[in-house]
Amino acid sequence: MSKSEPLIFFTDECLGRLVPTALKEAGMTVELYLDWFRPGVIDVEWIPQVGQRGWLILTVDEMIGRRIPEQIAIAYAGAKAFVMASNKRNSQSIAAAFIQAASAMEQLAHNSEAPFIAKVYANGDVKLWRDCDSLWDIIEKYSK
Repeated sequence: MSKSEPLIFFTDECLGRLVPTALKEAGMTVELYLDWFRPGVIDVEWIPQVGQRGWLILTVDEMIGRRIPEQIAIAYAGAKAFVMASNKRNSQSIAAAFIQAASAMEQLAHNSEAPFIAKVYANGDVKLWRDCDSLWDIIEKYSK
């Protein structure tokens, strides 16, 4: 992805409609889960489609970075995912954190090799959680 390409953020189902609406109002380009998938589609089904489109995944589901099938789906799709570090927040504070972190997420997306999973913190900090190598190590470990 070149730095001149506009980044598209994909908000997963758990973010509903309020968070993506706030992100759009802040000037971010956003695609909503419900505009592309029916309710309840499991992560390993939608992640590959989103990753292949080059969209950046936004979620509050920290388990996406802990469950092996989701990590494998992210790796194979070459996806870049950003997970809110604490899901015990309301929609307004989640949106505010993602908006505050937007430039850091964009920088990480441009400068880090896919796939990866990063955590987004309430203060706008963004830290790589699962890098490309660690995700491919998981595939190697579980494909034997």
